[in-house]
Amino acid sequence: MHLKRESYDLVLLDIIMDPVDGWDTLARIRNLPNGVDIPVILFSVKNLQLDEIIRYGNYLFGFIKKPFVDTELCETLTEFFSWYDLLISNAKAAKTQGVPDDICARWVRVVRQIHAYSHLLEFVSPYCIPDSVLSDEECKEKRMKQINQIIDDRIKERDRLKILYPVFSL
Repeated sequence: MHLKRESYDLVLLDIIMDPVDGWDTLARIRNLPNGVDIPVILFSVKNLQLDEIIRYGNYLFGFIKKPFVDTELCETLTEFFSWYDLLISNAKAAKTQGVPDDICARWVRVVRQIHAYSHLLEFVSPYCIPDSVLSDEECKEKRMKQINQIIDDRIKERDRLKILYPVFSL
């Protein structure tokens, strides 16, 4: 796998692949030594399930719905790199002002997670996989509360970092 040896600015990953699907590939990427920091945007013809967002939202940078035309892909990637470059520049500026590397890395992860979760919610399937106790609607409501709690927790952490290190600004 080239990801073990080389550095990438972004990985575009289709969910529906064979023999290894996008979710398994994402897990493999995240298990690499530098895997948590490799930006991954998923794309698929299918909508995301709430459970998938809960399970994988921490590891994603975004999602692109297929089919798409080249201009849509270019616009999405341009938006991503504009936002991501700003985030990385902010973290680098913080490092030059004495903020520890691990705090800067945490800042990038937390801001990315807020961005990703919020973005992923735009592509949620209207259906939820209910369990034996909850109806479809109850399941969806429960999962949405979980996701909103995750986002709220990340926002609190981001705000805490901004208070401790005012150089952070996003």
